[in-house]
Amino acid sequence: MKSCVVFRPNPPKLFMLNLNAWLIFELCDGGTSYEIEQRYRQKVEGQMSESEARRHLVIGLKNLHERGLIEFEEGLNE
Repeated sequence: MKSCVVFRPNPPKLFMLNLNAWLIFELCDGGTSYEIEQRYRQKVEGQMSESEARRHLVIGLKNLHERGLIEFEEGLNE
């Protein structure tokens, strides 16, 4: 499976997430931004540099938040 469909109930809308967005979405389970970042780094270790991983994570979190799929603390900055 290469993508994930997520339903936002209010207002109703379906979103197709790519693998990276899906991973970030799964990691958003109530942990702090620091915990999410640490788990994300562990998952992508060896596939990208730490700075690149951080950039992908920040962009992914912002995109998910803008679509109303997650709520997060404003702890991560590019």
